[in-house]
Amino acid sequence: FSYGNGVESYKIRDEFGEKGLDVGVRVLTTIKDKYEPVHRISDITWSDVYNEDSNFNGLSSFNLSLLNFVKLDKEEGSIQKLHSLNGDLLVLQEDAIGIMPYNKNVINDVQGGKIVGIATNILNRNSYRPYGNGKYGISTNPETFVQNGSRNYFTDRMRGNLIRIANDGITTVDSNLFKHYFSNQMLAHKNLKMVAGYDTTKDEYLLHLPNIQQTVAFKEDSKGFPNFFTYEPD
Repeated sequence: FSYGNGVESYKIRDEFGEKGLDVGVRVLTTIKDKYEPVHRISDITWSDVYNEDSNFNGLSSFNLSLLNFVKLDKEEGSIQKLHSLNGDLLVLQEDAIGIMPYNKNVINDVQGGKIVGIATNILNRNSYRPYGNGKYGISTNPETFVQNGSRNYFTDRMRGNLIRIANDGITTVDSNLFKHYFSNQMLAHKNLKMVAGYDTTKDEYLLHLPNIQQTVAFKEDSKGFPNFFTYEPD
């Protein structure tokens, strides 16, 4: 019998003299290892399904007995953000950017081509691949990620870059004219949060730099940071 508070007993109401269940002979022993939580900083798991037709919502249900974890490389740091990108899952780690199809597998044939098929698993580790060339990541600043249309912006503080992911791949937009300035600002904001947003009216990516109490604006047309603002985000 379980009482909902972690206490279990083989007797009704756990009282002396009450009728109980015969559980047979059990071997009890101790172990040297301590019970402690496991922090899966670079693994991905998923919940039960959401079925609108049957009015079933299992998005908050995680069955740990299934061990449905996709393990990524811990050397690339923790996973900071997951984002849906063109039917795939964009995985942003501290030191890596990858793409992983979900609900489908990518199979390479003998000619080097790729065949996409329906998968029985939600995610497949073998289908994971790095996104683009080079060493990039989102460091520990997922708050700088902003999407506008097909473009995705975020900072790579560890390497002093401002990254844009679009249909043409990965671009370090700070290398256009302001690389040294931007790199210095990234070093100065090592332990600070940099909140970002997007101004759809002026078509600008806005990044707040709390160390200098300014907000810089990146604009695609000018290929740089034409505007500096003194306001801070709410």
